[in-house]
Parts: sequence; structure tokens; C-alpha cells
Amino acid sequence: MTARWHISWPELMAVLLVVGLGACLGESREKRAADNNNQPNIVTNDGHLIFQTGANHNITFKTGGGDGRVNIDNYDLTEVSRTAMNNKANLETMRNDVDTLQSATDSLTTRVTSLENNGGGGGGTDPALERRTHWTAVGVY
Repeated sequence: MTARWHISWPELMAVLLVVGLGACLGESREKRAADNNNQPNIVTNDGHLIFQTGANHNITFKTGGGDGRVNIDNYDLTEVSRTAMNNKANLETMRNDVDTLQSATDSLTTRVTSLENNGGGGGGTDPALERRTHWTAVGVY
């Protein structure tokens, strides 16, 4: 004997609907899991508040304009950022000043070394002036 299954149209539609919904829900779960990596979250963990971005996204705080501020422990982040930028500019200026002073020091060192090596003669002095100075010291004019 062969067993036959008798399924009515409403039962068949119900089975297809459940199978179809299951397939759609499976895709939806996978898609939601993939989308979850791109969605930001605010999470608490052991009393810690964690702002978590989606993959390759930033955390941005914006005020509504006017005198609104973003503060952390009573420090205005706008002021902290402005101070950091000013300090960076000051450091660049100091770095340039150090380079200028180093160049001037190197130049002076070269000139002094040149004068020492030449014994004062030929190192920028006039030989005629040296003879006059010598004769003046001896008493001959």
C-alpha cells in the first residue's frame, strides 16, 4: 500500500509562506549582523559608558551653535584644541629660530677657525694696515 498525502490549497499556501518567510528571515539576520558592524552603539559595561562607532566611522560632537560647548571634566574641548594649535605654531617658530641660531653659530665658528688657522694675517686683515701698525708700535712714522 502506498500512503498518499492530501494537502489542501490553504495548507500548501501556509507551508510555502512559512518556508518563504524562513528564508527571508535568514537573509535578514545575516544582513542585520553585517549592518551591525556599521551601526554605532552606546554600551554600558561594568559602569563604563562606551561610544562605539561603525567600522571606519568617527565620533563627532556638535553643539547647536551660539555659546554651546563640549566639555570633559570642566575642560572646554574647543579651548583645549585651540591651545594645542597655538602651542604647535609656537613650537614651529622656536624650531625655525633654533635652525637660524645654529646656522649663525656654524658661520661664526667657521670664521673664528679661519682666523685662528691664518694667524690673523690674510684672514680678512689688510697687510698694509699690519705694517703701519707694526711701524707705529716701533716708533717709525
